[in-house]
Amino acid sequence: MVSRGMIKEKKTALKPKVKSFKVRVTRVKKAAGLGKIMEEESFCDQLSLETQLIVKESCPNGIRFGIMFNILGSPQDGDHGIAAVALTTFLGSVSDERKL
Repeated sequence: MVSRGMIKEKKTALKPKVKSFKVRVTRVKKAAGLGKIMEEESFCDQLSLETQLIVKESCPNGIRFGIMFNILGSPQDGDHGIAAVALTTFLGSVSDERKL
């Protein structure tokens, strides 16, 4: 049976080898340009998140503009008061939700 002391000794003896191996792996990655690839992947992930946030913000704006155009077009369609009031009320509720 292997004692804890023996395991600890072996672990301690392997530490310099593991460290030198990690250093060599880092050198190989740098030589192969993998560091740049990792940076580019990180940049792409960040760009994707920013794009999602922009889309998330622009969708409510599109809805609000659509409602506004319907309010402006309601007199042309013959819906003078009822549609404009309903759409204005709906626009107010959409705008209030956005402020939260």
